[in-house]
Amino acid sequence: MTEDIEIIDLDSWEQFRKLVLNDHVVHGSIYRGHSNPEWVLASPFEREIMKLKGNKPYPDRIYPYGADGVNIKHRKEFWVPDFYQRTRSECLGIFKRLACGLRGTNPANLTEEQWWVLGRHYGLIVPILDWTWSPYVAAFFAFQKAMKDYGNITCYDSRIDRVAIWKMNPSVEKVLKTNDFKILKNISIPELTRVYTQQSIYTSLHNDEIFELEGYFKHHNVCQYLKKIMIPENEVNKAVKDLSLMNIGYRTLFADLSGAAKEANTRTWKGNIYMGV
Repeated sequence: MTEDIEIIDLDSWEQFRKLVLNDHVVHGSIYRGHSNPEWVLASPFEREIMKLKGNKPYPDRIYPYGADGVNIKHRKEFWVPDFYQRTRSECLGIFKRLACGLRGTNPANLTEEQWWVLGRHYGLIVPILDWTWSPYVAAFFAFQKAMKDYGNITCYDSRIDRVAIWKMNPSVEKVLKTNDFKILKNISIPELTRVYTQQSIYTSLHNDEIFELEGYFKHHNVCQYLKKIMIPENEVNKAVKDLSLMNIGYRTLFADLSGAAKEANTRTWKGNIYMGV
């Protein structure tokens, strides 16, 4: 019988704070925030592979790939040989050529992993998924949509929508002992300061049959290394107020003019969040 991912359903932001404070291995875990708890743990590249329809992938593209449990390899005859690897290589090669002359004077040589990370932060469709060492940075990204919607919602406290914060134990990489799943640690790029400010870490899944981590973990029976924490979306004002006091915001996380602009917009048009009203 396939094991399920543990879901920790919380009632408040305060419960999340207590969960983090009481977690003795918090500094050994990595986190990812999702504004929509139904979003899958798939990279932009994998989401393209799964042919997203709105925010939800087709049911037969998520492990175990359909109610009948039929594996996707029987449904992808339209793929040419080496499609997966060739498409990745072509995309990265084009990005490298187009980036020529755009990285300033005397740019450092980058590894393939560094190029993917650089592309990720400028909108390239990449086969890596970004995480953070900080549960609070993950929470900030989880509440992003709620921050934008806050000023446009009447009687916000009546909403029962939730955000999700995924937590992974990185030691799963050693347990799996596979070649298709990797955790990319200590990726540094001189011109990309947000890698440092966001405490970024990345996962890479290069599997021809499973395109998202929840299904991959279930397939390999390592679900105990992955948890999904749910927080009510209407806790956004408390969350953002706390995160602001921690100096976690657009300006600090992006550390460039785009971050300054987003922070100015937030403070100007969503100031009621910071006042906690």
